[in-house]
Amino acid sequence: MFAKVSRMTTWLTDRRRTFTVFSAVGLAACAHAYQPPSAGEPHAILKMRRTYEKSAGTQLSEVVKVGDDVGYEAASDAAMASTPKMDAILVHPVPTELAFHAQFSHPYTHLVLEHYTEQEPYQAMESYSCGYGSSARFCTRSTTKYRSVSKTRWVNRTDIVVDGACRQDAALSPKQGSSYLLQYTYQDNGICSLSCFEQVPAQDGSINQKPCAP
Repeated sequence: MFAKVSRMTTWLTDRRRTFTVFSAVGLAACAHAYQPPSAGEPHAILKMRRTYEKSAGTQLSEVVKVGDDVGYEAASDAAMASTPKMDAILVHPVPTELAFHAQFSHPYTHLVLEHYTEQEPYQAMESYSCGYGSSARFCTRSTTKYRSVSKTRWVNRTDIVVDGACRQDAALSPKQGSSYLLQYTYQDNGICSLSCFEQVPAQDGSINQKPCAP
């Protein structure tokens, strides 16, 4: 059985002003979706149970990566985090690395000074050929031209403020036809644990929880 507890160095020196440095959503956006096996192909069942002893902010983002790909992701109301969550996916029966990410956050809207470029018209004089034959000559006329002008303006910008986050990694060698339960427990910012159990059916129909092989 593996049961890991993580005490990560927090980036939140000032939770009110520190913007996203650990983003579950960002991690998911940079990765491809995991391609699970079909029910008719060799597979194992991976159940993911998550419990949160603390919550913060307004949104909970969760990402479970299988190898380099995203096997599961969800966003929910942080106020509902105290309710245990359970989801399951099929995985290929090959050794793989798992990563559980959880992040509590809230949006923060504030004014920022934005620099931008605008095309501004102006009048200029230009020369052109006028007249014909012996009467040909150069004339001048006013014309409208455009130039790039640097300007600034105040605009609203919404950033994501991280109120708490924790990640746990684990290695798993799933066997074909087997079922596994991974228990992720979030205790506080930077403090979480991950435990693994193989679920073995007993003769009486119950399920025995066997610690996963190292």
